Amino acid sequence: MMQQNKPVVLFDIDYTLFNRDIFLESLFDSIGSLFKIDKKAMAQIGQTAYKETVNEFNRFKPKEFSLKVAKALGRIRGLRKIEDIAMAKYNRPESLYEETLETISEVSRIAVIGIFSKGHKQFQVNKVRKFKHLLHVDHVYMGVDKYKTLPKIIDKYKQTKLYLIDDLLDILYLAKKLKNDIVTIWVKRGIYAASQELIPGFKPDAIITNISDIVSIIKNN
Repeated sequence: MMQQNKPVVLFDIDYTLFNRDIFLESLFDSIGSLFKIDKKAMAQIGQTAYKETVNEFNRFKPKEFSLKVAKALGRIRGLRKIEDIAMAKYNRPESLYEETLETISEVSRIAVIGIFSKGHKQFQVNKVRKFKHLLHVDHVYMGVDKYKTLPKIIDKYKQTKLYLIDDLLDILYLAKKLKNDIVTIWVKRGIYAASQELIPGFKPDAIITNISDIVSIIKNN
């Protein structure tokens, strides 16, 4: 149920609340330290294994990633140790942006907080575990095809003040087409920030590089 008179704020996760780049760097560094591999070389091997895993399975799978890394390093005998590191990082990822917890706490006082995120559901759940008690289960959409599910989700909030916060411009654009009074907030950071082309005729209601700005945006919109 909607909390009376409170707006709903739907957050994306990666590059909005969670810094995936730092997560991967930490993962690669931990494996590299175990086998005394040069940081740059380990990063190249790790990135390749990560991209291949995601392309093959459409998500990050720790065991499959670990096998690719072990083969690339010539460390098949060390596969179990690599798996242990990858699973530990997967189960307890520690790469929220510095401002995330405080911002989520502040927003929870003035709005209903939800999640709208693609990716493997369990991994996404793990990423937000530190503030899951502030999330409203009726407004959490994880592991979804955002483009296919957005119309149905938007329809749910026809009578509700809605904020959508994402690092992808085309998602915000589609949401605005579906609900003209939605407040779209573009988090311009992460791997897609520099490569996204502006969409003719569309401008997000706000453009930010740090989600701490969201509190004042909600209060003033």
